Amino acid sequence: MEKWYVNNYRRHLLDMHIDDWDEKFLSEFDEYNYLENLKKAHIQCAMIYLQSHIGLCNFPTKVSREHNAFVKNQKIINLVKLCRKNDINVVGYYSLIHNNWAEENHPEWRMVKENGRSAMDDGGRYGFVCLNNVEYRKFLTEQIKEMSEYFELDGLFYDMPFWPIACRCESCRKRWREEVGGEFPKENFKDGRFRTYIRKLQTWMGDFCAFVAGETKKYFPDATIEFNNAGVIAFGWDSGSTEDISDLADYVGGDLYGDLFNHSFSCKYYHTVTKNQPFEYMNTRCPVLQQHTVNKSEERLETEIAVTRAHHGATLIIDAIDPVGTMDCRVYDKIGKIFKEQIPLEKYNKGELVSDVAVFFDSHAQFSANGYEFNNKWCSKNAVKNLTRNHIPTTVIANGHLGDLSKYECVVLSALEDINNPEIEKFIEYVENGGKLYFSSVSDKRLIEKLLGGKIKGFTHGNYSYFAPTEKGRSVFEYFSDKYPLPLGYKLPVMEVDGDNEILATITLPYIDSIDDRKFVSIHSNPPGISTEYPALIRKKFVKGEVIWSAGVIEREDDDIYGKIFANILGLLTNNDYKFKVTASKNVEFIEFRDDKNIYLNAVSLSCDFDCEYACEIYVKTEKRPEKLVDLQSGEQVNFDYQDGYCVFKCSLKLFKSFKIEVKSGI
Repeated sequence: MEKWYVNNYRRHLLDMHIDDWDEKFLSEFDEYNYLENLKKAHIQCAMIYLQSHIGLCNFPTKVSREHNAFVKNQKIINLVKLCRKNDINVVGYYSLIHNNWAEENHPEWRMVKENGRSAMDDGGRYGFVCLNNVEYRKFLTEQIKEMSEYFELDGLFYDMPFWPIACRCESCRKRWREEVGGEFPKENFKDGRFRTYIRKLQTWMGDFCAFVAGETKKYFPDATIEFNNAGVIAFGWDSGSTEDISDLADYVGGDLYGDLFNHSFSCKYYHTVTKNQPFEYMNTRCPVLQQHTVNKSEERLETEIAVTRAHHGATLIIDAIDPVGTMDCRVYDKIGKIFKEQIPLEKYNKGELVSDVAVFFDSHAQFSANGYEFNNKWCSKNAVKNLTRNHIPTTVIANGHLGDLSKYECVVLSALEDINNPEIEKFIEYVENGGKLYFSSVSDKRLIEKLLGGKIKGFTHGNYSYFAPTEKGRSVFEYFSDKYPLPLGYKLPVMEVDGDNEILATITLPYIDSIDDRKFVSIHSNPPGISTEYPALIRKKFVKGEVIWSAGVIEREDDDIYGKIFANILGLLTNNDYKFKVTASKNVEFIEFRDDKNIYLNAVSLSCDFDCEYACEIYVKTEKRPEKLVDLQSGEQVNFDYQDGYCVFKCSLKLFKSFKIEVKSGI
């Protein structure tokens, strides 16, 4: 039997984190009006609040307390029934860890800080209860059981599965003593015990979510399970968010609030790690939740939905209820208009995402042990951004989700930490079998020692350094030279390597390679002055494959010239042989999917500006001449040429274009 989420792309959540200390709160809630708004917006799945961060339940409960607005009237129970009767799937919302009622009524469950106080004790508005507390877990079991007695649901969504503070409650201390021993370590990323602590945060969170999933399956055996997976992208090492959580879910989703390039990165990551497609990208109708009365422009909202759809994902729109319980119907007019334009395209969400370059995002190590302001997460995001802007087909891979590495022309490992990640051996094997690998910064010792025959023997001293291209690397660095080298604003590792390497750039230092800012040459800058033989960019053959190592993380920089140089470096490994090539603005992203018969190409403007129109020339690789090319929005055939194994055509777009190239066989 086909699961409900298949071909379900238009979803909705109405935030209802409303307290009940005033009898007016949620007093005007109308489930029939709620339903009409869902219909108006063409919603296929409604995520409905059964409980909230306040901790109050929207159904009768014996172990917690029901919100005063719903006592005896069963409005939420009726809403669920109305949705299902009208062929709208229903996912129940439940807040984990964030629970003000539980903190206030069960202080023994609280997360507490080093000072022995909770976040609410110190003035916070959110109450946090500890996932390691056995009694809290028993409470959750009773809550899940109670929900099963009142609701027939297609799925359950569990929010906030992350550590909001560094908990030092007795339950956490006891578990640490039993599993590791001694007291919690102080923050020091080079300390083995502190790294064990980081991994324990991840393991404990994964264990807790496994417990929640297991209890859910007892009482909702046929319902899907989703955990909010936003934390792995939005937060840092202290959140404990990894694929240990997402691997428990039937599909992956989460609410994120970055720019459109961050949105695109997240879609690629979600597409990779989700157990089932489509993944879900949760998108607010207001710029941020705090701006309750501000709505995003139609252009911005339509663009955000288009980015998700271009990756064949499902959009879940988050609205927020008015405190009295009403909804702004104008929001649903706008959403309905946008979704109506997307509906005809949904049937073309087919095939496998095409990528020539895979960027590895390591959720287990979102820190820098060497004092850098950046880490793998931020560098991976910017690597994808720079590849997107240079129109190189790119995806994101993750721990436990590397897939078949041999299908990629090149793999990027950006600023990895040396944490003995077992995935590293797979990357080395990939190179041995003929793969091309780019990696940067200090990285994992196995990569440096085995692939380069090298060793990091120290760092430059100051906070500024340069890449000076050698004769062999001159073509990569655009207009930079040994006299005018490429600047980077941080110290660089000094690599000691054997002689069997091709040096494409060396490190040049400022005249004063020191952290003493009182001694300088130019008061405004640290211009280059001291040439060295330290390698900055190394290229080397290894068994059947090839690697390039960079001392600096060129791919993390935002300026276009760094992105171009990064693309040039990868071009050395790939020979610029990509499944599609594009001449277009850097503001336009192209995403390609392929099945046995067709190619589906989506183009979306990341400028979020309807006043801009972009001219594009597109080359899509096919093994034989396509039978036809169709514009999926208009249904019209598009003229094309067939040149050197590429289907070549032109288009212009303001926001979004979608094409189907029919090849039938031999793509």
